[in-house]
Amino acid sequence: MQTVVYTALIGGYEQLNEQPMAKQSSLRFVCFSDDATLQSDSWEIVHVEPYLPEDLSRSQRYLKLLPHRHFSDYQRSLYIDNTVVLKKPPEEIIADHHQGPFTNFEHSYRSELIEEFIKVLQYGIDDPGRVYEQLNQLQTFSPQLLSAKVFWGGFMIRDHHQPQMVALAEQWWAQVLRYSRRDQLSLPRAMDASGVVANALKLSNKDSDFHQWPVAIARKRSAEQFSAHRNLKPQSLQIAELSAELERSRKALNNLPKTVFYRLRDKLLLRGK
Repeated sequence: MQTVVYTALIGGYEQLNEQPMAKQSSLRFVCFSDDATLQSDSWEIVHVEPYLPEDLSRSQRYLKLLPHRHFSDYQRSLYIDNTVVLKKPPEEIIADHHQGPFTNFEHSYRSELIEEFIKVLQYGIDDPGRVYEQLNQLQTFSPQLLSAKVFWGGFMIRDHHQPQMVALAEQWWAQVLRYSRRDQLSLPRAMDASGVVANALKLSNKDSDFHQWPVAIARKRSAEQFSAHRNLKPQSLQIAELSAELERSRKALNNLPKTVFYRLRDKLLLRGK
């Protein structure tokens, strides 16, 4: 079966990791990137324009989630996040671990989907409005999925042209467009809708005999991410909010001597008693 290994690096979020195992493999290693200057010793760089220029995160997901659209001549794909480095040739990994049509990892740190929702909200990883909307949608229409397994999205082997896998990919992409960009939140719903059951490996997400993660080089944590709340807010409203905040700060600064005086006075009065 024709197989391709690929990753997607959009928006300059981090530098490209090389894959030493590519030299021991006969498979094609493809890196989709919007950086026209990017070069690599182990990846074949395929230049692409972001599918959604104003939303680089979902532009990366467009490449990650839909291999059947991007690799018509290949029946199988091994997707890895850029922060994953393979420690064995991909042919060996697939032969040892793939039981089609879909092989991935169980999440090492969250056992139920609701826990992943909580972490996304707790760390402010995505717009809370979209996350809450997705959570409410699941609670109303598919409450059983909130206790479903969580899967790590950094490694996936997919027989991506099988009809069930095409259905999964399209449903997954639709969910990521409609709700949170965090694809882990949408995968259980897409699997349920398509009827796909994953061959989920019960291995550490961080390290196994065939992979290491995360291997990050010069990650830009401050890279701009699209936010519906921020990007759709009218400029006039943003200016008004900043002006109000400036006025509050000015008043607080003007009142600082009075505040200090009254606090000292209260302390002295307490001591006098």
